Amino acid sequence: MAAAMLSRLLSERGSEFAVDSSGFVSEGAPCPEDVKEVMTPLGYDLSAHRSKSVSSALLASAQVVVGMTRQHLVDLSIVHPSVWSRTFTFSEIVRLGEECPSRRSSETLPSWVARIGGGRHGARILELPLSEDVPDPIGKPLKAYLRTRDQLGELTTRLADLVEPV
Repeated sequence: MAAAMLSRLLSERGSEFAVDSSGFVSEGAPCPEDVKEVMTPLGYDLSAHRSKSVSSALLASAQVVVGMTRQHLVDLSIVHPSVWSRTFTFSEIVRLGEECPSRRSSETLPSWVARIGGGRHGARILELPLSEDVPDPIGKPLKAYLRTRDQLGELTTRLADLVEPV
C-alpha cells in the first residue's frame, strides 16, 4: 500500500525517485484481496503486484529504506548492517524530516537522508515508541486494513512533501 501511494505522489510531482516494496514474506505472492479491496476505491490497481523478498542487493541499491515497524529496522540491520544509516521507520523518517528543512531542490536524496539521520545510532531503535509502528493488518478484519491504509496515506503525503516539496 505504501509503495503504491508514495510512488503515485512522487510521480504526480514529477519526481524521478523510484519506489519499491519488499518484505520478509515469500517471493511472488499476489497482493492480498483485502488490500486490493481498500485500495481500489482510491484508484489503485494492485492486481499485478507480486511480493518481493528483501535481499542484500536490493538494500545496497536503495538510497533510503523505510520499514513499518521497529522490528523491521532490527531485521534489516541484521540482513545488511551497513544499511542502518539510511533505514528508518515510516513515522521516524517523517518526524525527523519535519524537524529539519525539507529537501532542497539542489540536495540529493542521500544527502537529505544523511542530514536528517545525523547522529542516530543502533540503540535508537529501542527509543522509538511502539505507538509509531504501522500495524500489519494481515489476518485482521477489513477495518484494520482501512486504518492502515489511512495511516499510510497520511505518512506518504507527509514524506512526499519532505522529499519532493510542491
